[in-house]
Amino acid sequence: MVLFLYKAMKQFFYPYFRLMRLCLSDKTGIYGLFQFILVLILSLFGLGISIRMITWSKDFYNALQQINGAQIVNQIGIFALLILASASLHLIGEYIQKLLQIRWRKKITQSIIEKWLSKNNHWFLKLNKHSNLLDNPEQRIADDCRIFINLTVTEVHDLIMAIISVISYFSVLWSLSTFSLSFSVFGYAFQIPRYMVWAAPIYVLISSGITHYLGAPLKRLTVEQHRKEGDFRYALTHVRDSSEAIALHRGEEQEQKNLEKLFSAIEKNWRQLNIRNLILGSFTRPYFQTVLRIPTFLALPAFIAGKVTLGGLMQLASAFTNVVTTLSWFIFSYGNLAELAATTRRLDQLFQNLNNNQDVGSDLKTNLSKNLVIENLDIYTPSKNHLINIEKFHANVGDKIWIQGKSGLGKSTLVKCLAGLWPYASGAINLPQEDSLFLPQSPYIPNQGILEAICYPKDKNSLSTYEAKTLLSSVDLDHLCDYVTMSNEEQQRILNNLSGGEKQRLVLARAIFLKPQWLFLDEATSALDKDSEEKMLSLLCNKLPESTIILFSHHFPHGFGHDYHIKLDEDT
Repeated sequence: MVLFLYKAMKQFFYPYFRLMRLCLSDKTGIYGLFQFILVLILSLFGLGISIRMITWSKDFYNALQQINGAQIVNQIGIFALLILASASLHLIGEYIQKLLQIRWRKKITQSIIEKWLSKNNHWFLKLNKHSNLLDNPEQRIADDCRIFINLTVTEVHDLIMAIISVISYFSVLWSLSTFSLSFSVFGYAFQIPRYMVWAAPIYVLISSGITHYLGAPLKRLTVEQHRKEGDFRYALTHVRDSSEAIALHRGEEQEQKNLEKLFSAIEKNWRQLNIRNLILGSFTRPYFQTVLRIPTFLALPAFIAGKVTLGGLMQLASAFTNVVTTLSWFIFSYGNLAELAATTRRLDQLFQNLNNNQDVGSDLKTNLSKNLVIENLDIYTPSKNHLINIEKFHANVGDKIWIQGKSGLGKSTLVKCLAGLWPYASGAINLPQEDSLFLPQSPYIPNQGILEAICYPKDKNSLSTYEAKTLLSSVDLDHLCDYVTMSNEEQQRILNNLSGGEKQRLVLARAIFLKPQWLFLDEATSALDKDSEEKMLSLLCNKLPESTIILFSHHFPHGFGHDYHIKLDEDT
C-alpha cells in the first residue's frame, strides 16, 4: 500500500514540479509567487476572523439563553463587523488571485508555445511515430494550461490554508473539549477524554478513504474526456476550413456521420464519467449535508449532562465543524484534484514529447556551404521503405533547375529533406548558408490579412500598401488591391475564398517580395493553366535573376527558362 501511494505521488509530483518551474523561471513568475504569498496573508487574517466567530457563537447563544436583549443587539453588531471584514478580505484576495492566475497562465503558455514552435518541433511532433498518442496539442496549450494554473492556484492555496487552519482550530477544540465521554459495553466501563478532538480526524479519515475508493477512476475518465472533446473540436474546425470541398463533393451527409460518431464517443465517455460522479456524489453529498450537524450530535451528551451551556454547545459545534471542514479538503476537492492530475499528465506529455520528438535516429549528415551539394542521399518512409537515391547533385548560386518526377515518386519528400524536415534519410547534404524559401504545392496563407500573406514570415510592417498593390497587380491579383486597406476580418474573408490558382499566385508574389537567395518550388504552379504558369514563372525569373531557383514539377514548366533539367525515377 505504501509503495503504491509512493508511485502514485511520484507520477503526479515529478511532472507537476516540472511544469511549475516554467511558471517560476523569470522575474515575472517570481513576482507571481509574491502575489500568492499576499493572498495567503489575507487568508490568514480571514482565518483570524473565523476563529473570532467561534467565540461569537458562544456569546450570542448564551445571550439568547439568558434572553439578554442588549447583549443580543451588541452581538449582532459584532457579527456585522466580522462579516464586513471577512468579505472585504475575501474579495481583495480573490482579485489578486485572478491576477496571479493570468500571470502564470501567460508564462506557462508562452513557454510551451515557444517550445512548440522552435526548431520545427510542431512539425516533428506530427512526424514522430513515438508521439502518435499525443492528441490535440492545440487543446493542451489553450485549455489545459488554463485549467492547470487555475486549479494550482486555488487548490494549493486551499491546501496550505487547510494545514494552518486545522492546527488553529484543533487548538481551539482542544481547549473547549475538556469533558470525557463515558459509556459501558458488556459491563465494561469506558471513558474517552476530549473525545470530540479524536472524533474529528477519525471521522474525516474514514470518509477520505471512501471518497478515494469511489472516485479513483475519475482521473482516467477525465483524461479521456479531454481527448475526445479535442478530437471533436478539431473535426469541426476541419469541416469549417474545408467547407468548399465538402460542398462540391456533396459530402455533408458523410461529414455529419463522422461528427456524430465523434460526438457519440464523447457521450459514451461522459456517461461513464457521469456515473462515476454519481457514485462519488452518493457519498460526498450526504457528507456535505451532515458535516454541519454531526458536531452538534456529538456534543449533545455533554450538553444534556449539564457540562456546557447552549452557547458552549454552539461554540463546540462551530469549532468541530471548522476542524472537520478543514480536514475534509481532500473530500471537497477530490473532483478538482482528479482534473488537476489529468491536466498535469497531458501537459507533461506534450512538454516531454517536445523535448524528445526529434530523436528519430537519422543517419543524414548536414553542413552549411555556399552551394547545394548532395552525396549518396537515400530517402525512406517512416516505415523504412526506400523512396529516392541521389548519388550526386550540385547547384550553384543563380542556377535555374527543373527537377522532374512523376507524382508519388517522392519529390515533396525530397523538398522536406532539403528543408531539414525529413530525418528518415542517410547520406550527406551541404545546404546553402544564404536565406532560403520553400513554397509547397498547397500554399500557406496566414490569418492576418493580405499584407502579412505577402510578406510572411516577415512582419507586415515591412511592406507598404503601395508595394503590396504593385505586387498583387504583377501576379494578376488586381481584384485584391481594393481590400488591402480594409479591416483584417474583411481581408481574411476574401483570402479564404481564393481559388487554388489565386493562392499560388499570392505566394509567388511573396517570393518576389522576399527575394530569397535560394528558392525551392514544389509543384508551386500546379493549379495554374499553361499561359498563366508561363507568365508567372517568367516574371519570377525576371524579378529574381540572382537567385537560385529549383523547381520540382512532373510537367514541363513553361516560361521557366531553366539551365538544367534533372529527371527522377525509382532508380535515380
